[in-house]
Amino acid sequence: MGKCTSKLKRRNTSNRELHPTFMSQQERIKHEWNKADKNRDNSLSLKEIKDLLLRLNIHISKKLLQETFDKYDKDDNRTLDFEEFTEFFKQLSSIPNVKSFFDSATG
Repeated sequence: MGKCTSKLKRRNTSNRELHPTFMSQQERIKHEWNKADKNRDNSLSLKEIKDLLLRLNIHISKKLLQETFDKYDKDDNRTLDFEEFTEFFKQLSSIPNVKSFFDSATG
């Protein structure tokens, strides 16, 4: 019998790309940021953040969301850049259902 060879090349993909559960918290924030930035303007509006939280099944009050958003919108441009968003999300991570999302996502 002859040797079986395959002409298919393996795609060079890391486990982190295939399985978000292998990501660090910072990698997970960046991953979710990229998915949420629908218009690719390198900032997230309050609506984009609301949509992101809903997609992640993270529920917080409108009041808390607005207060936290306003707190981290350092330049008052009504959007969060990645640095502002990272701080925003770290603040939210003290909320139990947000913390459990990251705990399960980072192993």
